Amino acid sequence: MSSAWGLLWELPGRYADRFPQSTRVRVRRRIRESSAEQTVGAVAKRTITRRYIAANVERARAGLITTGAAAGMLGTELIDDRRRVAGYVREGSADDYATRQFMLADRAGQDVLYENTLPIECHGDVMPKAVVAADLATSIDTRERSAGLAMIERLRQAWLAVH
Repeated sequence: MSSAWGLLWELPGRYADRFPQSTRVRVRRRIRESSAEQTVGAVAKRTITRRYIAANVERARAGLITTGAAAGMLGTELIDDRRRVAGYVREGSADDYATRQFMLADRAGQDVLYENTLPIECHGDVMPKAVVAADLATSIDTRERSAGLAMIERLRQAWLAVH
């Protein structure tokens, strides 16, 4: 799991020093040898995804580390979606967070919470670009999936050009 997160921190080239050297070596090898689809497949199981319907989107979004709803940061045709929830809980389980925020579990729900399995602390309000892209690449929406895969490939190509 640490390697999956390390890969998503390394792709933008900013955060690799937060992970052990052995993880960085594995991650850099995987970036060099994997396609965007293989990369997404390798990181897809780093967290547990839960779907809900939020009674109050603004309230439900407060306190999360934003991901897919911040799609506008990817520089694609997608824009930030303020009508839905997509984020990592900072502590506890997604189900506990959902209960506190009056969210109802629904397999087809458009509001998504991710269990926070990060091996390091994340102080920001938005996940790094590679995490947002990987989360979109596993979306059930084909436009989001395509945009996520395209961004992973762009980040990979930029990383390869430097390394």
